[in-house]
Amino acid sequence: MELRTLEDTARFAGSLARALKPGKSYGFIGELGAGKTTLISALCRELGVTEPVSSPSFVLEHQYAGANVRFEHWDLYRLRDLPLDLYEPPEPDTIRLVEWADRDTEFAARLDGVISIDLGYGDDGAALRKVTLSGELSA
Repeated sequence: MELRTLEDTARFAGSLARALKPGKSYGFIGELGAGKTTLISALCRELGVTEPVSSPSFVLEHQYAGANVRFEHWDLYRLRDLPLDLYEPPEPDTIRLVEWADRDTEFAARLDGVISIDLGYGDDGAALRKVTLSGELSA
């Protein structure tokens, strides 16, 4: 999947949102500026979150309430040691979305699905994000 615009991201989030399941953890991998937080924001909107969704880089975690599900939104960029509760599945009514999930290989191996975003540029010089899904999301 290639994402060139915010509209592409919103459309992709609409289809991806249907695949996310409560009680599961999903990792988001990509370099700085790849669009991890933007995609998570679009996913949360698709699933009924009305408040602004922002990067939890400095607070480590944000929590949001959607229409029928809660979200834990984590950012592991600055962490060396993860909170132990991240190694446990989220609550049955909660979807866990984790940016920089590849920072800890043991944790990454426990994820139910991974969304990898590779940032590049098209022939016209515009940003081009290539998204790859793995784990339960690749089926």
